[in-house]
Amino acid sequence: MNATGPVVSVYKLNANFSSANAAISENATNNTTIKIIAAAINIIVSDDAQNITFGQDLDPGSSDNPATKNSLNSYGVTCDYPGATCNISVKGNYNLMSQSNILGIGNISWAKVNDVLFQNAMSLYYQVVNASLPDQATQLLYYWLDIPGAQIAGNYYTNYTIQGEPA
Repeated sequence: MNATGPVVSVYKLNANFSSANAAISENATNNTTIKIIAAAINIIVSDDAQNITFGQDLDPGSSDNPATKNSLNSYGVTCDYPGATCNISVKGNYNLMSQSNILGIGNISWAKVNDVLFQNAMSLYYQVVNASLPDQATQLLYYWLDIPGAQIAGNYYTNYTIQGEPA
């Protein structure tokens, strides 16, 4: 069954059952209410974008170290919003940590193309990646990491959030 109509319109639905066999009496269901709601927005984050790594043995004082799968175009976000567009944003959730050592979130950068000339420093606040990503389109992202000269070596971890909203 497919209910169509203007968003927030309401319809009553019931079913009446009857049989050609006279021994079986008719049966009717109670009315149920169906309300047309706006399509739900979904974003699909690629598996690789859920666990970004930058490799090992990165040197202090180095910059623009690419994420390991930048060259494979593996970090994607797909809009699933039938008949509409998605507004995709990204933010870091906190600084990178390795035991008691901290690496500021701004040392990670991102871009919509695999070119450091277009990179944006990751922030603890949402930054718009694509304000009008069409339904079923995928926005690729690319990431780099800068390591300050005095940074203590370690395995640094953090989380980040990709958000999708109606455009």
